[in-house]
Amino acid sequence: MLTDSAASLLLLLTSKASSAGIVLQPRRKEAEHYTQQQGVQLENTGDEQGGGRNIGWIEHGDYIAFNPISLAGIDSLTFRVASANAGGFIDVRLNGAEGSFLGRVRVPSTGAWQQYTDVGLPVSDPGGTHALFFVFTRATNDNQSLFNVNWIDFHGPGLQTVPSTSVARAAEQPQPFTLHPAYPNPSNGSVVFSFQVPHQMHVRLDVYNALGQLVRRVLEAPYRPGVHRVLFDTSALASGLYFYRLTAQDQSMSRRIAILK
Repeated sequence: MLTDSAASLLLLLTSKASSAGIVLQPRRKEAEHYTQQQGVQLENTGDEQGGGRNIGWIEHGDYIAFNPISLAGIDSLTFRVASANAGGFIDVRLNGAEGSFLGRVRVPSTGAWQQYTDVGLPVSDPGGTHALFFVFTRATNDNQSLFNVNWIDFHGPGLQTVPSTSVARAAEQPQPFTLHPAYPNPSNGSVVFSFQVPHQMHVRLDVYNALGQLVRRVLEAPYRPGVHRVLFDTSALASGLYFYRLTAQDQSMSRRIAILK
């Protein structure tokens, strides 16, 4: 298992390694291992998935930061969070609590301070290395504490090594598109779907239940070449197993996702 410092090193090396065909695998940053903070306190976590300690007593405007971080090869983040109150928002910013804005994710009420769930946010690489700030803001006009954070997961395409000759030849065959694993999975609140198309094509993404019934059409539109991400709200779905299917050029690819309440 990688230590947190080793994970930080890999995040740093991503921009250099990408030129050699290596892309970062998902890495976890424990929230209490920040390099800078304002206002938060630490406590032993009661999260059934572990984590040791979480940050808590978070008020509006508090933050944590990790420095240095590269987002090369990273396409989404997930946050392990809990709130007995109304929750709030996590804003992702560069180089300061009021720095360049990368994205915002909603933290819902989970019913208890140690009852955790995962929420996801798609991100884009701004290039280079930065101090990455997570700024906590309220969703309602009250003075209550916002939420706890146990950890932050960084997600990307994964480590890739030089393929063998047979695999390389297979890779030369044109692929219509790629559907990446969703994050977080299992989900309770929101999930990031990610896919890649080699050229402009009309794409449809649907979610089905275990009976094969269409639950939601997430998108249907033409997309340019490249990697695309979409944030999907799963809060209205019942607990259970679902399938998400990407369809383009009369071909489709499916993956599974679990919804937990």
